[in-house]
Amino acid sequence: MEREKIDIKDKWDLSTIYDNHDTFYQDLEKAKSQLMKFLEITCEIANDFNMDVLMESLSTLETNFINTTSEALEIVEMLGLNNLKMVYDIYHVAMMKEDTLDFNKAFNYISHLHISDGYNGKRLYLNENNMDIYNPYLENIYRSNYKGNIAIEAFFGDHIEGLAQSYDVLKRYC
Repeated sequence: MEREKIDIKDKWDLSTIYDNHDTFYQDLEKAKSQLMKFLEITCEIANDFNMDVLMESLSTLETNFINTTSEALEIVEMLGLNNLKMVYDIYHVAMMKEDTLDFNKAFNYISHLHISDGYNGKRLYLNENNMDIYNPYLENIYRSNYKGNIAIEAFFGDHIEGLAQSYDVLKRYC
């Protein structure tokens, strides 16, 4: 199916869009409005291909916009689009010290999980040292009977060794 090309630069003033880690949104209401328009267009196109669009909250280390699960959930619920789902990133959630019950509130929309160890933006493979931070979230997810995907989102270290180690750690905690 061929679609008309959409040039969003002509439709919106993109002066408030986050462009790197040194720049943050200046007008959060305008950014929220633009995000919602973007998600509506993206979900409409994705729906034609039977695809979901996933929204993820990020910690304040990365942005000042949509920093918590409840903020992401608010947008997902406001839009009410059947193919707009959520990523629950345990790394960001723990960094923001979110209540574990925020997962339960968003459970019906969560279709993918991320986890990694680390601090100050350095995402590492899981190890036993910091599992006391992540374990309350993992226990709650386990009790919820979550059946979706979980991805190790690590950027540093040996990938083969790191994934095997992360898998072993997750098996012990889940």
